[in-house]
Amino acid sequence: MTYAHVHVSEVPDSPVVECTIASGLEVARAALAGTPFQPPATWREREALRIACGVPDNRGASIADLRRGLSSRYGLRLPQTTLPVLATLPEGTFLAVQGDYHALPAHYQRWDPGFAKHMPAGHCVTVFRQDGVLVWCDPLAPWGAYAGEPVAASIVEAYFDALPGAACTRAELPAQPSYELVISPGATVQAASFGRACIDHFHAEPTHAEHASTAPCSAPKEYPMCGGGTATIVKVSSGTFAGSWVHAGGPGVTVREL
Repeated sequence: MTYAHVHVSEVPDSPVVECTIASGLEVARAALAGTPFQPPATWREREALRIACGVPDNRGASIADLRRGLSSRYGLRLPQTTLPVLATLPEGTFLAVQGDYHALPAHYQRWDPGFAKHMPAGHCVTVFRQDGVLVWCDPLAPWGAYAGEPVAASIVEAYFDALPGAACTRAELPAQPSYELVISPGATVQAASFGRACIDHFHAEPTHAEHASTAPCSAPKEYPMCGGGTATIVKVSSGTFAGSWVHAGGPGVTVREL
């Protein structure tokens, strides 16, 4: 699924000790993405999760604490693991990863150079793979435009290995339903042409097929018509109409969920 990651910061706080909670909230949001139960990316929700974890606001949380809070507040029962092999981390997998901040290159220490001087400097960040890229999202970064940055697997591995007893927990984006366009014999397929922000018109392309055909497509989407009203369209990903937005529900054209 297409997922827009939103950063949860642990700052400003004094002392700053909520990295595990902030990372855990990001993982929870991914696990519950696309459902009515996805929690908001706010400091109030971060604090509510901390309370559910049973830790005071003057000490950090362990992964065990985090798992307890995720179960209590969201009903998520996530595993506690060592660091998985990042080179083969599946797309859409989100990790809350503990490690030693001191072991990071200077670029990744830029949010708190003073903390980087501590030995050890136990920390927790969110690491995930999206669009084929391994992403590092540090809760020490402030609220705002930051939503993570690319990172090499070797950097995460060194950070994790440098903290004795480090652990992580993981979740995956929910599986999304898939759809296909079903075209009956002799159907007329209407492909959409777009104006700036609306469907300008449909142009008809008769198939004259002897047999029904199918093609994978996107989820049905309601889109405004330039002349008023809306139309249900899908984007076809292969076959005769690959790359086209097609009117779903027209004569002889239907969409079904797989």
